[in-house]
Amino acid sequence: MKVPAGKRVVVVGEVMLDVLCLSPGPALTEGGLYVRAGGSAVLTALALAAAGRPVALVGRVGSDANGAWIGDLLRSAGVTLTVPPSRTLATGYVILHRRRGVDRVVYVERGANRDLGPEDAGEQTLDGAGWLHVSGYSLIEPGPAAVARSLAGLARRRGLRVSLDPGVPRAFGRLGPEELGRTLSLGLEADPGRAQGPAGPAGPAGPAAPVPPAGPDGPDLLLPSAAMVQCLRGARTAAGEVVVKDGESGAWVAGEHVALEPGLVRPGADLSGAGDVFNAALIDAVMAGSDLADAARRGNDAAAVFVAGGLAGSSAPGRGWIRVRTQEPPVLISACLAGVASAYDGRHRIGPVAAASPPDEVLHLPVCPEQAGGLSTPRSPAEIRGGDGDAVIRGAAAVIDRDGRDLTSAFIRGARRAVDLARAVGAVRAVLKDESPSCGTTLIHDGTFSGRLTAGRGVAAAALARLGLDVLPASLAGEDPGRTPAGE
Repeated sequence: MKVPAGKRVVVVGEVMLDVLCLSPGPALTEGGLYVRAGGSAVLTALALAAAGRPVALVGRVGSDANGAWIGDLLRSAGVTLTVPPSRTLATGYVILHRRRGVDRVVYVERGANRDLGPEDAGEQTLDGAGWLHVSGYSLIEPGPAAVARSLAGLARRRGLRVSLDPGVPRAFGRLGPEELGRTLSLGLEADPGRAQGPAGPAGPAGPAAPVPPAGPDGPDLLLPSAAMVQCLRGARTAAGEVVVKDGESGAWVAGEHVALEPGLVRPGADLSGAGDVFNAALIDAVMAGSDLADAARRGNDAAAVFVAGGLAGSSAPGRGWIRVRTQEPPVLISACLAGVASAYDGRHRIGPVAAASPPDEVLHLPVCPEQAGGLSTPRSPAEIRGGDGDAVIRGAAAVIDRDGRDLTSAFIRGARRAVDLARAVGAVRAVLKDESPSCGTTLIHDGTFSGRLTAGRGVAAAALARLGLDVLPASLAGEDPGRTPAGE
């Protein structure tokens, strides 16, 4: 189905800051520290824009420097972000380690991506569109999933083609087959004429039979990986057409193998992001009038070029990656100091240094331990009773909010997430908001909600200090965000 020239592709999915640590030596960043605008949806959108397609991206960044940097990069590439930055959640990020030429995800913070909701799926989003592509990672959280389903239904009613890349199996590991099938159907109505389930590789022996017909209708085009196909064998799912991406082997269209030209991709090469580039080239080719087999060949070629741009080991990491100028380990920073309104009262405590530092200059990774522990914003203020953060970790003190609720477990969970992040990036320094029950570095409130301060660390600050980080208040890191209100 050829799409009229000038029609744009609308891509729904996560917007992330990808952080890559090259680590040939004992220090995680010894081989180099790199950043890029990342996430499956972003990589697909950038590849479509590079092919000359107008692209709109339905995804959300935070109001921090990382989000501003990603937004500028996308706009300069010709990708339009359709929703404004989140006020209360920081830009999401993914931490990757490259070992022996292969990238491995070691930490994920979805951040502002969780802040998508029904108000971000207005009908005007699809104005001027000829195609809707959904990244499966947008289906993990309830809000973004609702946006994807709403836009898919609207696209179907307007006669637009809808494609879905389900992503990797581990993203949906908690779902059983039936729930997975319902999730990937995007809520689209049944159509008896549609093919049911993916046809693709059963392994080295070649094509396998489709999944038995069953379940609701789904997208017009399903773009799973070969690994994802195995997860879909027991799922009740449907699609108009299916193209299976099979790594170095190429792709499968309607059970027929579309092989990658020999020698284009070396065995064992890192294929991270190649599937997204494949998706973009295939969509562009179909919109131009190619059949699926020819479009898959173009996808193979584009993916091979993308993979060839990544070099193994400690050398340049590939296309899209930008070297961080300082090459210092990332600095953890309280999200409220980075321009994010994540504090208990729904406000920020912004500091000028963090706000002015793009990630390719000095990499700050915003973290709000309270949010990471499952608390919402705004929330009731909380204080530590019976000691400080160290005492909470030992089980000798508790975190209680002004309404008398015990929030200790949430604060412990958030502190663990901060520690996991610090380990993932090899952090040696954290700039945290003093006087907070989580981030306080030298002072915390005394547990009486009277505004009185006492010496001590918050729970996350104590946990990071135990890990060996230099935990600093904003005042000692060149920032002056002002005094924290009582009970933060």
